[in-house]
Amino acid sequence: MPVTRPRRPRTIPSARYFELVRLFPLVPIANDRHLGEATDAMHRLTPGEAAGTLAADERAYLEVLVGLVAAYEDGRHAVADLGPADLVAGLLDARGWTQAEFARATGVSKSTVNAVVRGRRGFTAAQATALGAFFRRSPAAFLPAATPAAAGR
Repeated sequence: MPVTRPRRPRTIPSARYFELVRLFPLVPIANDRHLGEATDAMHRLTPGEAAGTLAADERAYLEVLVGLVAAYEDGRHAVADLGPADLVAGLLDARGWTQAEFARATGVSKSTVNAVVRGRRGFTAAQATALGAFFRRSPAAFLPAATPAAAGR
């Protein structure tokens, strides 16, 4: 008697997902112009992410897009490795803000800001996208740099 495996439910992306892919296909970023288009696509989704109104497939699209941007920037635009904790601390200092003021201005919870500054956690891809839009920086700046060990997983 043949052994049958239980079927996994198939998730079919929504029409909105395919619309996003038509507007900006999820392919490796080729140049700075392409990077600008990718950043624009991320910023179009940021208000929905901040409001918690993105559908699951929109969040998945955004996470992949943030990863593509980070990969391009890591390879092409090397900058001093500040890391999210040092970057946020620098932004707090430069603006004269407390962590609570940073949280109110950006929509990231105070506990998350505190945990990031203490090096206990990092921002999510969605939070990095929102912070990138707010501070007019690449979202990759708010994500930890990929390490060879992490990249090999």
